[in-house]
Amino acid sequence: MLRISIWCLPIQEETAYNRLHQALVEVATRVGKTLGVRDEKGMLCLFPRDLMEYGLGSEIVVEAKGHCLEDVSEPLARELARAWGRVVKELYPDARVEAEVPNASGVSYWSSQEDQDE
Repeated sequence: MLRISIWCLPIQEETAYNRLHQALVEVATRVGKTLGVRDEKGMLCLFPRDLMEYGLGSEIVVEAKGHCLEDVSEPLARELARAWGRVVKELYPDARVEAEVPNASGVSYWSSQEDQDE
């Protein structure tokens, strides 16, 4: 099962978490069709709570994990990292966002600070 963890989110209302969840699922079903994710039942979105509130929301990290990513090509992993990262950046425009997606040859990485299309 695909698992996406979003770290260092600001404390917010449940509706904001739901909006983020739906955006992450949409990327998985649109971009990552080869992952076998057809809907939200094929993935798990985790929003771990940080023990320290200071700085929450200023830097947000997206981590994807799961056996379905083991054989993913580097270009697809890069596309997923960029898509998930941009979704988070759109919802939290003042945050620095980083996304990591494992692939068959390592880990693909995206950063809002390095994104040329912003």
